[in-house]
Amino acid sequence: VSEGDVSEGDVSEGDSMSIEPVIYVVDDDTDSRESACALVGQMALKVQAFASAEQFLATYNGHRPACLLTDHRMLGMTGVELLERLRGSGVTLSVIVMTAYAETELTVRAIKSGAVTLLEKPFSDTALWNAIHDALAEDREQFVKQSRIDRIQTHLQSLTAAETDVLNLV
Repeated sequence: VSEGDVSEGDVSEGDSMSIEPVIYVVDDDTDSRESACALVGQMALKVQAFASAEQFLATYNGHRPACLLTDHRMLGMTGVELLERLRGSGVTLSVIVMTAYAETELTVRAIKSGAVTLLEKPFSDTALWNAIHDALAEDREQFVKQSRIDRIQTHLQSLTAAETDVLNLV
């Protein structure tokens, strides 16, 4: 299990499927973090571990496809606060929230904030695999959408004033 950056160059829409996905695990409990990493490792997926939300935010570089598996109850920023911070910054990374204390209010907040799902600890290998599979599929879709939007915005910004006038008339 490694901690730190994942490098990525320019990625086109077609390339997004060929890049190795990364599963980021954020949990302040060492045993829980190592257990989650071991399960992800058994799935033959690349994993990076972080002991805090703050540590993850300091090193995340936008690598896609990926998903974030975060515990909710942590010292400092909680998992849902991390999710909300990402969404507030425009980051659409797929997020799975884990908790040993699944309360209705927490579940609703996590889902409304954009979590793919909330897993209650202890969870089965199958539940984790299904959640990660769904999260990676969602992340790939979000990546393709964002790539299209970025390309359109680049094209729009390259228009001359006259071309922009014509576009506005259309």
